[in-house]
Amino acid sequence: MKQSFGLYRAAGHRFVEGWLEPEVLDIVHTLDSVQHRSEIPGGVAEIGVHHGKFFIALQLLLRDEQSALAIDVFGDQHLNVDESGEGDRDKFLANTQRWASTNKPVVHQADSTTLDSAAVKTLVGSPVRLFSVDGGHTEEIVCSDMTLAEACLTPGGVVIADDVFNERWPGVSVGTLRYLENGGLAPFAIGFNKVFLTQPEYIGLFQQAIEHKCDSTVRIALEYSIYAGHKVALLFRAPRTPRQLLRKNRVARMIYFRLKK
Repeated sequence: MKQSFGLYRAAGHRFVEGWLEPEVLDIVHTLDSVQHRSEIPGGVAEIGVHHGKFFIALQLLLRDEQSALAIDVFGDQHLNVDESGEGDRDKFLANTQRWASTNKPVVHQADSTTLDSAAVKTLVGSPVRLFSVDGGHTEEIVCSDMTLAEACLTPGGVVIADDVFNERWPGVSVGTLRYLENGGLAPFAIGFNKVFLTQPEYIGLFQQAIEHKCDSTVRIALEYSIYAGHKVALLFRAPRTPRQLLRKNRVARMIYFRLKK
């Protein structure tokens, strides 16, 4: 399973049409590892799968007895009121078959606002531990989808909201803030066009894991800020000085400490 995810992270995602910053895969893999160590159960789900670019990564993180649910209007484009995407069911299924053939998804073609948490959990077969929200981009749909995702989430689950800070879709930002006014989840990280949310009691666990990930890689930098009253980790690509790069290189550190002696 992990080897398949590694292959998709290294190359596979490049062959699937869609919009995804590849560093998101590193962060999601880190969060999945925390859930695995903490024995947090549940399947995965995404509203708005398009051709499967991010959904496949979620599929590849499934463990035994867990299921992946894809929710999209697909051919019913009259339901896509803001034209924020145009999912293709045939292309989606072909991509999932190619890159995650051992984990066949449950596909539900519908307007997500017509679903409730009982229906989603029945389709998944369990509560959800990783729930991507990338469906309609209006204020009303986003708020509805976020509320639905919260209701489906297992304790220690994570909701991954897309396009919250994308200037093309202001409705997503307004809808997310509207949800946060009364929602039970809190944001703990923002980066690469995603906002990550969980129950407040799990924020420290996930932020600590992200800090460790950023300390061990040169690809992702981290700073802290406040968003909607919550402390959040800001994740971004940033230029590194030669000294910083050397500090993250194990061989360079060994040589430095030997010379220092």
